[in-house]
Amino acid sequence: MFLLTLEKPTPHVRRPVSEAHQKPLSAERVLAERLRVRKAKLARFYISLHEAVMTQTTLETNRLLLRPIDPEKDFETWADCFSDKSTMTYIGGGPGYNRAQAWRSMATAIGHQQIRGYSFFSVIEKSSKEWVGRVGPWYPEEWPEPEIGWTIHRNHWRKGFAKEAAAACIDYAFETLGWDRVIHTIQDGNIASMKTAEALGSIRDYSMQGIPAITEELCWVYAQNRADWAARKGV
Repeated sequence: MFLLTLEKPTPHVRRPVSEAHQKPLSAERVLAERLRVRKAKLARFYISLHEAVMTQTTLETNRLLLRPIDPEKDFETWADCFSDKSTMTYIGGGPGYNRAQAWRSMATAIGHQQIRGYSFFSVIEKSSKEWVGRVGPWYPEEWPEPEIGWTIHRNHWRKGFAKEAAAACIDYAFETLGWDRVIHTIQDGNIASMKTAEALGSIRDYSMQGIPAITEELCWVYAQNRADWAARKGV
């Protein structure tokens, strides 16, 4: 016969918590910890964003490289470009963007890429490696039609970069994105952009009173279709 003996359980004794653990964290330590966590999250975000950027589409012309926007490489020149009053006169920027506004405009372009699968490219001059502007396909909510748009840094005006980059993007829109038509929405008075649109073969198609979230001023829509573009290229 086996005798099973059951021992009485040892009563749980609450051990005193050390004095250090009883005190709440100071406001300074809480803030420092929050900042540490935030920096770690931002670091992981930029790493993942950089990896995503490097796998996206790039285009090339004789003088230019069109690549996805890279916040770490592009922001300073982007902010400088969008701070210029002359550059921003016809694209809703008033006296020019401050750094916070420029950052949000860059974030919007990157977000457009995530939502639509395409967006503005950063345009790089091959010979100098300089960021010269943003050009590319654009179609945010309430925009009249899918567009190829451009903004060139003032330091690089009158070099033909807008036309050269936009032509590459029109090819991309028709051949890769499958668009049947492209437009360029241009505020009245923006003669330089009108000339660029016409040099690309687009014609003034219709007017609209304002551009959503940009301006309430009169705007002109220049347009062309796939067949006309192919005919001009001799395809």
